[in-house]
Amino acid sequence: MDSLFPWRESEDPFEWLVAEILLQKAPASNVVPIWQRLLASYPTPRDLAKASEKEIANIIRPLGLHRIRAKAISQVAALASSQDLKEWLKEATINKDKRPYRLGRYSISILASVLLGQETGAVDSNVARVLERFFSLQPGSQQLHQDEKFWQLAGLVVRIGRTFGCEPKEINLAMVDVGRMYCRPKPLCGTCPLA
Repeated sequence: MDSLFPWRESEDPFEWLVAEILLQKAPASNVVPIWQRLLASYPTPRDLAKASEKEIANIIRPLGLHRIRAKAISQVAALASSQDLKEWLKEATINKDKRPYRLGRYSISILASVLLGQETGAVDSNVARVLERFFSLQPGSQQLHQDEKFWQLAGLVVRIGRTFGCEPKEINLAMVDVGRMYCRPKPLCGTCPLA
């Protein structure tokens, strides 16, 4: 499954950060060729930091929100050029002020889980749907991924999985994938591995 999404094969925090920005409000399958093209054009954080936002926007235009994404990618490239990203990520999990533009709670949590092995849940809209349906939860708001009880439950699922030898990365990415592939707004319950 990970071979579908090349950033999942990488241990480079920079490549994951760029992927996270591109994945916001975009299907992962659409992101793959854009991510590959962007990193082929600018293979290092320093290379990308030297690019103008307009140059970045031209490459990522097919995903939409290209100016917003270009600004965020430019900031991440500058950050990656000047700091150890794993050290920065440790700080960003604790201090919201350390988070660059367009990298919110979900992005920081999934990155901390994947890159640092932190025992933290990561709740986007896909994961929120999985948790809501699997545990028959009643949402407290329309924005399920912002509901604190979903974050607490996702963290609990990760901790329980850890006791069975699963890595936080595996659990979080599996929940994202189940939500993306089966637990859609119009669910495919008949083929879901959790059904």
